[in-house]
Amino acid sequence: MNILDFIVSEHKAKAAEIEVQKIESIPVLDELTIFKDNNPKGLLEKEKFKVVFTTGKLNLIPIKQFFDGISEQQNFNTTPFAQTNKKGEQYYWIKQYGKFGMTEYKLPYFDGVDELMTAYLFGMYRFKIDFKALYEEAIK
Repeated sequence: MNILDFIVSEHKAKAAEIEVQKIESIPVLDELTIFKDNNPKGLLEKEKFKVVFTTGKLNLIPIKQFFDGISEQQNFNTTPFAQTNKKGEQYYWIKQYGKFGMTEYKLPYFDGVDELMTAYLFGMYRFKIDFKALYEEAIK
């Protein structure tokens, strides 16, 4: 190995190490710490969020998909502001990118979703949320 190859490989190794340290230093929110009731830096309030679980299966499917996606660190694109359908219900149009493809869906608006998306998209937090555990914590 010549000196140039050595320098480049050392630089790449150091850059990879710094990237891992940077990712590990980002705070993690889980089904407990996502709630302001449990964590002053949380994003959701239990009292307001638990209403989500009364909206029916068709609304819960995309909400679960969204939480699963951010917990798996999937990329997504969305509209800059909530849109309103003909029934007057607000939603975000989400394009979520998985390992092998992309899916699109309407994410029903819920209190705190704006802050949640902003925190995720700007890398302020990492998320590790089990949806069943999120439900159980929200209704406590």
